[in-house]
Amino acid sequence: MVKFNADVAVNNQKLSELSLLSSFTDMKLINRTHKTVTAIDQDAGVTFRMEGSGLVYKGSIPKVGIIKSIEVVVDGDVHYELTNLLISVSNMDHYFSKSFPALSKQIFSGNDTIKGSEEGDVLYGYKGQDKINGNDGDDGINGGKGADTVKGGVGNDSILGAGGSDNLKGNNGDDTIGGGGGSDTINGGVGNDILTGNKGFNTFVFNSALDEATNVDTITDFKSGGDAIDLALKIFSGLSRKGVLKAKEFAIGTHATDADQRIIYDDTTGATYYDADGNGGGAQVQFATLSTHLAMSNTDFFVI
Repeated sequence: MVKFNADVAVNNQKLSELSLLSSFTDMKLINRTHKTVTAIDQDAGVTFRMEGSGLVYKGSIPKVGIIKSIEVVVDGDVHYELTNLLISVSNMDHYFSKSFPALSKQIFSGNDTIKGSEEGDVLYGYKGQDKINGNDGDDGINGGKGADTVKGGVGNDSILGAGGSDNLKGNNGDDTIGGGGGSDTINGGVGNDILTGNKGFNTFVFNSALDEATNVDTITDFKSGGDAIDLALKIFSGLSRKGVLKAKEFAIGTHATDADQRIIYDDTTGATYYDADGNGGGAQVQFATLSTHLAMSNTDFFVI
């Protein structure tokens, strides 16, 4: 399970600096111990600070041992770090000679933890059950195959779960989130997000403070009777209990018509509202937009 942490904007499908590690011949090697070695490519302005175990040298070149972490420094600035590696020194020429994205696919083939920078990153999970955090910036994230946990962080992010049953969260920003091929859990977080479940039986989570101006999510392909909408009781506090939404608390129309109705789906516009006091004096608040003319019922909603 590789851990990847970026300090500047990266595309982890194209970590081109790593190709330099296919040969130490033209590099300056310093800090040579049985646990560390630093390789400097002066022409490219790239320094690799590596840690491992059992490193044995022939002359200045490591020939035996395992590399466990690589910190990549470009022109004096740390760009990213890879840890939890297990790369044999004797195999590095073969390992790092692959072209991209084949090399990245090889590196990130397990259950990896990938964290982007505070800028706009492009992050891909490949195989495995990955944990991906875009951090700040407007990120593009694709979980790849496997059941992944993806968090967009701050920024207007584009997130795709791809294969597997993924847990996808946009956090802050106006995000675009697609579930891909599995039964996914999708949470837009704060912001006016566009959510698409795609295949599978998907769950859309609403657990952030309501705001008609800045926090209304659009679900592009909600399937009544298959998908589900989870409503956090701490936000939708007027609902009576956790579990399936009570039938009397749901209505189709433009507004609540009695004191019990709390969740209202307008089937002519797709607007979906929460009304804390039914047809009382309080105003209803839109929290989602669904497709029009869906056969919605209370059983499409779950209070969590």
